[in-house]
Amino acid sequence: MKQIILLCLLVLLYVIVIKYNTESFNNINENDNINENDNINQNDNINQNDNINQNYICFLCVNLTDELIETSRNMLKYGYKVFIMVDNNSKKLPKVIKDIKGIKDINILQMDDNQCIKLGYKNASATLKKNPVTWDKVFYYFSNIDTKFKNIWFIEEDVFIPRFDLLIDLDEKYVDEDLLCKQDIAHATDKLKWHWNRAKGKIDKPWHRSLLCCHRQSRRLLQRIKDYVDKNGSLLFLELMVNTLAHNNNYNVKAIPNLKTITWKTKYKVEDIKMDNFYHPMKDLKQQEDYRTKLNYK
Repeated sequence: MKQIILLCLLVLLYVIVIKYNTESFNNINENDNINENDNINQNDNINQNDNINQNYICFLCVNLTDELIETSRNMLKYGYKVFIMVDNNSKKLPKVIKDIKGIKDINILQMDDNQCIKLGYKNASATLKKNPVTWDKVFYYFSNIDTKFKNIWFIEEDVFIPRFDLLIDLDEKYVDEDLLCKQDIAHATDKLKWHWNRAKGKIDKPWHRSLLCCHRQSRRLLQRIKDYVDKNGSLLFLELMVNTLAHNNNYNVKAIPNLKTITWKTKYKVEDIKMDNFYHPMKDLKQQEDYRTKLNYK
């Protein structure tokens, strides 16, 4: 009898031990799954943060200045990859300028004029004597060399940006547009004679135009510019080429009010400035900094 009782106790003890170990094992696995999920979520967040801003900014200038470098630095904190295309090749510049805050580098671009012409990237300007200019060079670079963006802002150095977070605000508002610009004027309804003769026999209708000192293009629109050069061996005056190619490919074009103050030769006083607009021309870059100070923008 004692042996039977002892055997029953041993069996009961064995069952208790097995159950305990099984529950412990299950708990460990559950915790491991939680930790693994936490790590996955954290990694997802890291990857999302790394790719939060897929847009670029490229400033265009003749000569590199401290003021333009400072403006570029202020754009880095919004996650943009920032470039400056410098037209003057008399001095070889460093390829990158290190950001003092360690956020990102500013990328400095220069391109030989003769090489640019040889590749077919010429005639983007109809108003300047020099050919090629920075517009020819940026169209080459961002349609052939670095194409890893969703959209890219092209901004001439004499465009005044009252607040540095204006671009990111517009990118969040206009997500899917292929072209953000000042205007989108159709040749068929244009009341001005303008430069429409430059389009004859060189690009399909319908023709459209805009002043493009500051504008945003999508990657695929720049690829259509590349296609145009591959076919024709040259660019066309950008103020009609860009909008026309967008319409010819049924891309989304949006004229936004923030760019209405991009003009040919208007002079702006500080009291004229609205914080949600871009202003052109303001060729004195020190004046741009002075205006931001007076507008209490930091």
